[in-house]
Amino acid sequence: MTADFARYAARLHTNGFLHRDFSAGNILFDLVGDRYHFTLLDTNSVKWGKAVTVEKGCANFARLVGTPVFFERLAHHYAALRKADSAQCLAWILEACDEYRRRPHPHHNNITGIVEA
Repeated sequence: MTADFARYAARLHTNGFLHRDFSAGNILFDLVGDRYHFTLLDTNSVKWGKAVTVEKGCANFARLVGTPVFFERLAHHYAALRKADSAQCLAWILEACDEYRRRPHPHHNNITGIVEA
């Protein structure tokens, strides 16, 4: 599944599509034959134009949730498809994930479940 998802993301990015909320809640998938097929939701969050750089493409995975092994496999497959260095791709993914998780998000509640004004 990870290899198929990396292929899907690489094709989107190479063709100039960047989803600004590329998260599990906005990605549907289905197994057809022996391959997974993916569909994006919330398409009003998609930006398009020129090809997305490998660095920006790797950073685009910041909102995904997964194990370290998932991100290693994702970086490996995505980098191979984009003809890039997988270690550098993984570094960009992890850096973007850390940055995303450190930012305060106004729509997330604090630990008490009470939204602060």
